[in-house]
Amino acid sequence: MVIQALTFLLVVSAAGPAWSSYKHSSAMAAEMAQWKQLADQVAIVFATEMNEMDNLEPQIGELVKDAESLDAVAFSYTYTKEMIMSVNFGEYSSVSFVNENWLDLVTKGVSQPTVTSVPHEDIPEELFQMVREEADFLSRDGVSEELFSQFQFLRPADGFRLPVSQGGGGERLLFSEDVLVVVVPSIYSVYNDSALTSMASTSNVVFSGVTATQQLLEQHGLDVQSLRESGMKGEVRVVYIAEEGILLAQFASYVVWLLNLALVALVVAFTVAAGISALITALLQSKRDFPLRLAGQSWISILQRRIVKDLFAGIIIVGIVVVLQKPGAMGAVLVATTYGLLIVPLSHLFASQWCFNGVSRRRI
Repeated sequence: MVIQALTFLLVVSAAGPAWSSYKHSSAMAAEMAQWKQLADQVAIVFATEMNEMDNLEPQIGELVKDAESLDAVAFSYTYTKEMIMSVNFGEYSSVSFVNENWLDLVTKGVSQPTVTSVPHEDIPEELFQMVREEADFLSRDGVSEELFSQFQFLRPADGFRLPVSQGGGGERLLFSEDVLVVVVPSIYSVYNDSALTSMASTSNVVFSGVTATQQLLEQHGLDVQSLRESGMKGEVRVVYIAEEGILLAQFASYVVWLLNLALVALVVAFTVAAGISALITALLQSKRDFPLRLAGQSWISILQRRIVKDLFAGIIIVGIVVVLQKPGAMGAVLVATTYGLLIVPLSHLFASQWCFNGVSRRRI
């Protein structure tokens, strides 16, 4: 009985996390597919002191300008509500500044519509003002009305979760259905050299191809030899941005499989424990059950007390788990509870029938 109760507690407790992980696995699969599309994209890593990094800002700006002229740079920087809590985001969970190349990268091969246009009047005034102020603050000499008029405001189409890079940590992708997408006409025209250098260092500005990017570094005096000749001790390296993301997505998928296998093992263990407990009880009660059944009583009336006792203990266990479990996992908890409350009376019924047949044939 104790083992049965313990395994039931483990099944009900594990059902919620396993189901949540399973639902999350589809997101992980989408993220892994997205990282694979970004497999050729690279970021610039600065192994330099802060003052050296400041001195390199004009060269980084020119590098981004040349890369942009070759359509070899993508940009995404996302602000979430948590990052700017003072602004009313309205129906949007975040706002992401991107360029056309980023949209081309993350929507490549998608047959369904991916984005739709958002009229200015449908954007909360505070959010629209924040976009304008942010562009002005990070620009070279302020964003002119002509340049700002070229900004496009979009949102993901119904049923599509658009991948965008988190601000300050472009190695993490956010898949969102309610992000306001601000497409800038040119990242070099909109952002100053300091902002571009900062965004490049956090992988929010990425480049296409290791070889091509390394050549750009050499052309702008950012290779190791050029840096040494200019008296700098640090380095600027090129790294793939997708490696860590793919590994994290793979690890998450393995965790999902392990959680679900563990849940299956617990369900099997509970079923066996319930069967053994019911069999032991049936053997101990066979002298009582046999004459009652011969007298014509139904199995329901004969087994009523022991079934009610087990179900009552199960309901207490479920109540404890429900109090501690997250609301989003209640569906899985209820399924596990239904299975447990069904298998217990069935175990008692089959065990008692087996013992009755055994006594009738004088085998017990």
